[in-house]
Amino acid sequence: MTVKTRITEITESETLGKGKVFFTPTGENGAEDLLEVEDFKYNLATEKVEKKTSGDSSGALIASIVKDTKCNGSIVCLSPKFQVARFFDMAEAVTDVSQTTSSIATTFTARLGRWIDLGKKTLSAVRVRANSGKVFTADPDTEIFTSTAHGFLDGDRIYVVNSGGALPAGLVTTTLYYIVNKTDNTFQLSLTLGGTPQAITDAGTGTQTAYEGYVEDTDYELLEKNGKLKALVDGGIADAATIYVNATYATQTILKLEGATLTNRAGVISFEPDTDNGINIGFEADVKLNPNGDWQMIGDDLLKFTIDFECLLSANRNGLFTKYDYSGLSAARAAV
Repeated sequence: MTVKTRITEITESETLGKGKVFFTPTGENGAEDLLEVEDFKYNLATEKVEKKTSGDSSGALIASIVKDTKCNGSIVCLSPKFQVARFFDMAEAVTDVSQTTSSIATTFTARLGRWIDLGKKTLSAVRVRANSGKVFTADPDTEIFTSTAHGFLDGDRIYVVNSGGALPAGLVTTTLYYIVNKTDNTFQLSLTLGGTPQAITDAGTGTQTAYEGYVEDTDYELLEKNGKLKALVDGGIADAATIYVNATYATQTILKLEGATLTNRAGVISFEPDTDNGINIGFEADVKLNPNGDWQMIGDDLLKFTIDFECLLSANRNGLFTKYDYSGLSAARAAV
């Protein structure tokens, strides 16, 4: 009798749908409620070796042996929490770089079309100006400011700054003014383009300096929440120019990922179905996790990304994974 050997592969794919995923890293106690998932699916592939007689067209089955069984899958994650970024950026440590309410008043090098980090987040009252300016004196009787060869043009936007004293009464550091009625050595200031000169009632004390001011969405783009600024190509900021930024920022807890040296995460993954939407099958397995593809983000906020997983054989599970029925029936165990 001749015996024929045939290798066959049986595959099973199942999409479990929406729900919540918990993950317990190997060696740690307790599962973390990490994320809501849009789609949870797995694929089971079983390779069998079959031995048959060749005495007739069909042959009689002598033996069927499971040679190998593999299970893998993917999870499409929505609005994940910070812990997810830690797990799936493969970071081994988290540094607390939280900030307390204070202000920025320093220089940065602007690059056209490129974001620069201002070093703090949740910014407000942001003012951006040139780093070099023109010293001027003020005459309250004529409301004229004198600065030899100042180079300003009518319509230029200006911030005024004082050192060692006080601004002329009527001027405010945080206000953006327009140059009006300029001559080679004098100018006046207005709250509006081509408008009425701003009234002042004294000459001020100390040193007064006028700086070219930059306007958001005209000269630069700003992400206040994330503390980033980009000089616009068609704006008034030159490439590699030194700019001066004033801003305040709020108290905020900020955690920074450090040491991204791992290539995967091992642990126990549990999927709990969204039973309110008629999804009743849960899933649990010992796995290795790997991020898949690019992460979709707005600013620093993760929106959606995919995690791949590979199930590991586990004596605790009598196979690769366990499926649970949440419809009120007993748990169905997949012993593969």
